[in-house]
Amino acid sequence: KRSPENVLKEIKILYDQYNIREIHFIDDSFNLDIQRANKILDLIIENKLDLSLSFPFGLRADRLSVELLKKMKEAGTFLVAFAVETASVKMQKVIKKNLDINKVMLMIEESNKLGFFIHGFFMLGFPEETKKEMIDTVKLALRSKLHSASFCFVTPNPGNELYKRVENYINKDEQRSYLIAKDYGYLKVDVKELEKIVDWAYRLFYFNPVRIFRFLKAVPHKKQIMGLIMHGLYRTFLKAKSINNIKFLKK
Repeated sequence: KRSPENVLKEIKILYDQYNIREIHFIDDSFNLDIQRANKILDLIIENKLDLSLSFPFGLRADRLSVELLKKMKEAGTFLVAFAVETASVKMQKVIKKNLDINKVMLMIEESNKLGFFIHGFFMLGFPEETKKEMIDTVKLALRSKLHSASFCFVTPNPGNELYKRVENYINKDEQRSYLIAKDYGYLKVDVKELEKIVDWAYRLFYFNPVRIFRFLKAVPHKKQIMGLIMHGLYRTFLKAKSINNIKFLKK
């Protein structure tokens, strides 16, 4: 890993030589090393850099604290993302992430208080995952203070542990760079049911009037609002497979 001083050196080159004022940390676990994360933020603050910072690839909520979030705010952070994946304790163990969901919700709440735009990442379609566990994950997103969310099909990429577990279901002759779980027969939930759950997750999340208002208010770059709305409409209407069953989330 690069030292905080090395990271600051690159930031200062961008800042001084190229007049860059917005920096995105493309790091899946920026705060995994809490001491290093604190040091990077301290250096930005100490050097009085007028920056807008974004962490769009997912912070680990269990490695966050209110103090660290406040320091991120002081350094210029406007956007944070949380890679939650699943609300199921069982599935958290299966994927070896073991997040404390209560801590996740608390950090989302605290991030909202600080005025961050907050995105959440969720995954649906693990081999052992039941329909109830998927619905619980969607419900977690719905009751959260997230401004936006992604509900993704679990993907077994070549080389990872999931791929090795399900490779007997995979056609080795396929010339694709990635493989989507819903294409194969190892799920507990019917593929069409999984697609319905994902489609309705997007509908229920983004068609909440309160969330729409909070989203529009919090979007950092107001000029992008129309593009975001068009993308949302495309995802919600043109790509939806069914509009006949919303009852599964009310059961």
